[in-house]
Amino acid sequence: MIPLDPKEAANLGKAWGETITDSVFGIADDMKKVKAKNIATKARNELVQINNDIAKNNALLRKQAMQEIASEQERDRMSKMNPAQREAYKKSKARAALDAHNREIEAENAKQVVMAVVILVLLISIAGGVAAFMLMK
Repeated sequence: MIPLDPKEAANLGKAWGETITDSVFGIADDMKKVKAKNIATKARNELVQINNDIAKNNALLRKQAMQEIASEQERDRMSKMNPAQREAYKKSKARAALDAHNREIEAENAKQVVMAVVILVLLISIAGGVAAFMLMK
């Protein structure tokens, strides 16, 4: 209902004006807040990525340092061995490396055998289904 009193009409207009202003500028403020949150999230994600890269580099450096220390210790041990012990150590180390390599090859071969069996079973079941379908006709 529209008020007839000018003061009531002014108050109603003021209230509606405040409501509309709050709605329009409230939405704009909300959009600014969302944009600021998006920028903050993007910056935080970039920091996380940088930290992950640093952690990867540190792990790589740690691994390299451990390998260098192990190599240095091995050289130190070998320098204290007599020639026969050194030769036996080299042979056992080569044998261990060859055994590890052979285990890797055997594991890969086992995977391939399993895949071949799965494919064969699949083909047999398909052929059986086709044969059964043909017999039904």
